[in-house]
Amino acid sequence: MDDMRQRVVGLAADAEMSDDPFGWFEQIYTEADGDWSQVPWADQRANPLFSDWLELNFPKPPHAAAKALVIGCGLGDDAVYLETSGWKVCAFDISQTAIEWAEKIHPGSMVEWRLANLLEPPVEWFSSFDLVVEIHTLQAMAQASRQDAAKVLPKFLRPGGHLVCIGRLSNPDVEVIGPPWPLAKNWIMALGRVFELQEFCESRRQDDEPDTLRFRAVWKR
Repeated sequence: MDDMRQRVVGLAADAEMSDDPFGWFEQIYTEADGDWSQVPWADQRANPLFSDWLELNFPKPPHAAAKALVIGCGLGDDAVYLETSGWKVCAFDISQTAIEWAEKIHPGSMVEWRLANLLEPPVEWFSSFDLVVEIHTLQAMAQASRQDAAKVLPKFLRPGGHLVCIGRLSNPDVEVIGPPWPLAKNWIMALGRVFELQEFCESRRQDDEPDTLRFRAVWKR
């Protein structure tokens, strides 16, 4: 994992100096050559912080027209989990290889897989979703792009909808060379400042390094 992390940091640094700062995502998926274990953030299951929240807050399937948007869906585990929970799901990624891979490994899924850039999303997505899920995408962006992306996320929600963001929480005592760049609590809280904050929780995973702290933040429009 240390070698993989160093590879990600190097690719992201090179991309940041180029005219395609997000090109390293496609490179990660291409170089993995069909082996999900070579994609650092892929683990063949829905994110536990997300699945725990969904099961607690939506123990029954939502209404038939309920739509969810998964940001930076990768290989689609969170998207397919949402679909099996009764949601109509649109999931997108900036990597063409990731989208093709997700479609291939989930052949029976009705998820709408889309190639898209969070900074330039289709305008028809605005005010169109009852649930917007962002997991580990913002923390993979350099600061300038992250600031722009943060302004876009709330625009996807319909009135009454939920925005769920999950990632690593920064520790002021620990210096990190990203990606991922852990996010400061005050920055996270500003994400949904125009909405009602329903939850902010901190947690640790058993397989994490001792100084890694994770967060889940939920807002309702």
